Amino acid sequence: MANTIQIKRSSTAQDMTGETLARGELAWVDDSGAGTIYIGDAATGAIKAIGGDKGGNWGEDFRTDTALLGTTTMAAMTAGAGAFDMSGATSVTAPTVASPTENSTKVATTAWVNTRIATSGGAFSTLTDVDFNSLDNHHMAFYDADADNGNGKWINNIISGDVGITKGGVATVSGVQANAINLLTDTASNYVATIANSDSNLAITGSGATDAAVQIDLATNVSIAGNLTVGGTTTQVDSTTVTVSDPVLVLGESTQGSLKDSGVEYNWHDGTENQGGFFGWDRSADEFTFIPDATNILDNNGDTTEVFSGNAGNARFANIAGTLTTAAQPNVTDMVALQVVGTISTGVWNGNTVAEGYGGTGQNTYAAGDILYADGADSLARLTKGSDDMFLQMNGNAPAWSSTLDGGTF
Repeated sequence: MANTIQIKRSSTAQDMTGETLARGELAWVDDSGAGTIYIGDAATGAIKAIGGDKGGNWGEDFRTDTALLGTTTMAAMTAGAGAFDMSGATSVTAPTVASPTENSTKVATTAWVNTRIATSGGAFSTLTDVDFNSLDNHHMAFYDADADNGNGKWINNIISGDVGITKGGVATVSGVQANAINLLTDTASNYVATIANSDSNLAITGSGATDAAVQIDLATNVSIAGNLTVGGTTTQVDSTTVTVSDPVLVLGESTQGSLKDSGVEYNWHDGTENQGGFFGWDRSADEFTFIPDATNILDNNGDTTEVFSGNAGNARFANIAGTLTTAAQPNVTDMVALQVVGTISTGVWNGNTVAEGYGGTGQNTYAAGDILYADGADSLARLTKGSDDMFLQMNGNAPAWSSTLDGGTF
């Protein structure tokens, strides 16, 4: 700054008791940046603090007990030099709006509001006896004489039920109460009064009256020339014979993620009670399965899942082509022309003696110490155990026991 004006000042905290200042003279006592400014009294030169304090709330001394601090009481405002003198006042008059058309922030008195309502009506939402909340289209004002403890008041309700009205005033009727309209006298539109049958294929009852409960039954044979689509959840056919020309029946839907079995579920009686059976493709086992006493598993809602459980039943066939994968085959009695045999890991052989040419020994009994040797190209022989202290030596192409050790001749 080009010019600097400095007042009397102290760089450290200092008690001003006993100090003096010239009239109008300013002084600053610093207290680490949170100091106080003083001025000499214009009449006596006594020191007066005009701002700041040692606590650092600079300027609050200047506002203490004034409206600026927000803690002023009426007593503080009406006492002391320069205070408001309201001791003799009985009322206070505030500036108010002058006319219903004035748009300002002045106070609107009760008298002005009553006059405004009486002369111009005002909006429904401004009337004191109207309960309008959350207004929307189709709301209308209704007077409820029972509201407000029997004093009555206006309320807002939405049009509901069989009659509706738009905000433009257009009314629509979506329905009427039962028996409210007589079709013979209250309508000009066409309607079916009587249902007649031109041949013997239909049996009709209840036709001819506006309140008739019409029932239509198929009386005799019915031929459908076009396609027939049947909806619903259950289709029941009580015929004793069903003939289908299509040689291939399609069952189920190719729904992704479906775990249902596919096949035929049937009913039968074992002489005591009803039974249910199933034959078809077991989805989880990926096998064709026949279950004579089958259970269609229910879900948590008690509905059938089309997944069947139960023990597999017996089946009778002639020739069977395929691969047997079941480990246990206890009832196989004839295996003519068996060409391929897998690994036999367990079991006891109870058949005939296996010849040497098929991997056997040709022997069916053995004693302790017996020796098995080849006595020909495709023949095995058994040498029984020799006596103690005997040794084995070759006699031509066969081994033999001997008690004589012969070095031979030359």
